[in-house]
Amino acid sequence: MVYMAGENDLEASVKNDLEKELSVLGSNKDIQVLAFSDRKKGALLFRVNQSMRDNARNAIVELGKQNTGNPQTLLQFVRWSKTNYPAEHYLLSFWGHGSGNKAMYDQGSDDSITNDELLGVLPDIGFIDVVAYDA
Repeated sequence: MVYMAGENDLEASVKNDLEKELSVLGSNKDIQVLAFSDRKKGALLFRVNQSMRDNARNAIVELGKQNTGNPQTLLQFVRWSKTNYPAEHYLLSFWGHGSGNKAMYDQGSDDSITNDELLGVLPDIGFIDVVAYDA
């Protein structure tokens, strides 16, 4: 699960990372690569496939405007992922801006997830084998 906070100056990098990094491997029968990609026009949910292009046509769901700085948005993505693509093991990657006690900056709402907010939703997120930060 890749939680991409791109509604900021990283927006161009969302497309690049989806197409040139995540879609190189993509999903297969053993691994599901899921991405929540937020940008100024709105958020898209992807099951990333090999050689996938970053466009609404390839998205599973178009979500409209979202706030990646709201921990409930993160929680909804993780719950959706676990419900629709259950697995034995999970990796959650935070992709976006971070600084000290804040991460996943959303310029549209001028919001970030604080460490305390993240700790508050961890019990509802459930077990994650690997947590990664690309910030």
